Parts: sequence; C-alpha cells; structure tokens
Amino acid sequence: MSPAALAEGVAIGAQCGEESGAGEGNRTPALSLGSLGPAIRRRPPSVDSPILAKFLSRSIVGCMEHTESNNGAWITLHLPGYTPESFSAHVLRLEHLFRLNPFLRLDCWQEDGGALVDGWCVRMHFLNEMNGIEASRQLTWHPLPRGWWLEYDSGWKKTVQLTWEPYSPSAITMTLQEFYHPLPEGDAPPFALQEIDHSLFAWGKAIRRDLLWRRRFGWVPLLNRYLDWLPTLAPAPRRITRLLVWSSFLELLLFCLLLWFLPGV
Repeated sequence: MSPAALAEGVAIGAQCGEESGAGEGNRTPALSLGSLGPAIRRRPPSVDSPILAKFLSRSIVGCMEHTESNNGAWITLHLPGYTPESFSAHVLRLEHLFRLNPFLRLDCWQEDGGALVDGWCVRMHFLNEMNGIEASRQLTWHPLPRGWWLEYDSGWKKTVQLTWEPYSPSAITMTLQEFYHPLPEGDAPPFALQEIDHSLFAWGKAIRRDLLWRRRFGWVPLLNRYLDWLPTLAPAPRRITRLLVWSSFLELLLFCLLLWFLPGV
C-alpha cells in the first residue's frame, strides 16, 4: 500500500469514527452493512460532557470502510507520553504484539532469521477464539514510512497494518487496520463471514494498555518482565493469571491497611 493510500485510510478512519459515511457517492459497498458492519463497527460513546466526548473521540475511534477493492476495519488510539521514535521500538516486536490479542492463541511462531527487512516472513499457527478459526498462515512484512503492514498468504483476510502519526510533541496516534479481499456481488459466503476478526478492537486496546503500563509504571521492579511474560500464556490462562495477580495485590493492600489502622492486631 502506498503512503498516499495509507494517509487516505487513516483520514477516512478518523472521519468515519464520527460519521458513518455510508451515503458518500464515491463508495460502493462490497458487503452490506447488515452482514458485516454491526459485527465489527464501533463508535465513541455518546456522552453529555463536551470535554469527555473530545477525550473519548481521540482515545479510541473505530470504523469500517466499504469500497470496491477493500473491506476493512480499523481502530485508532491516542497514546500520550510517546514520540514516533520511542514508539517505533515497541511495535517492531511482532510476536509480542500478536500475543497481546486477548482472543488469539498462538501455537507456533516461526520467524525468518535476521532483521526486519522488506519481504521478511513469519509462519504461525493460531486459534482465534472470537470466530473459531484455527489455521496456519505465512505473513510477509513490508515497511511503511511510519509503520508496517503484513500480507497473508491465504484466507479472506488480506493484510494487517499498523501505523502511527504525531499528535502533539508528547503524544501520538496509532492506527491498527485489517483489510479483507473483495467478495463477488451478492450475499457473502458463510466462510467469509466466519473469518471476520471480531477481536480487532480488543487487540488494539490491549496494545494501548500494554504501552501505557510500561510508560507509567516501568520503574516498578520486574514489571516489564511480567508484561513480557504474560502474553506468552494462552488467552484463558492469561485471564486467570491476571485475576490472581490483582486479587493477591488487593489482599496485600487490605492486610497493610489493617496493620496501619489496627497496630495491635
């Protein structure tokens, strides 16, 4: 995808997050909104406070694009405290990014040796818990001026793309996009609808949460190692581990409070 097409996609995503854009005359839906849109579209919550609405609109914006050549969805996230330079080091850890998806179980991740260069490949075997798809895919990595995109060798999903843009001197916006192959006119076949990845928005928010935790609490001993280790677990054990960690922390906090207020205990 060219940088011009990339810039257009990001702009459309930001615009569609506020307006549906379904009535624009320069787009021809390749799939009906009834079949694909409700399953994957998200909008910022409607709130009364203008300040809160503005914050939500720039924090998480999700949308869908319908054109003759692309069916795609994306989520745009606001990341305070990051610059393009500091952010780029994190998003080149591809295996870690994929394992952050809370509904994707990676059973195999086999990379080509060497550094990330155009045409670099990785083979993975996965189970997507949201749509029940278990498959093996080869992904080919391609760089972009501010990001990268991965091309799938088979299946209805065509590419996954991650880009970032400066938002302010101390913040950026990250856009995570997935595009699917066009379908013939008429109703979408069942296999295509089954391959819709409903976990895109959860995946984007998990990436944002991981990055913000590292920025805000990276000084805590062993926290970065914990954040690196947790995604290596399968989704179900990961949720259980997170629950156990938080419950243990709350129990320790309650115990410390009791010792503080009841010194004679």
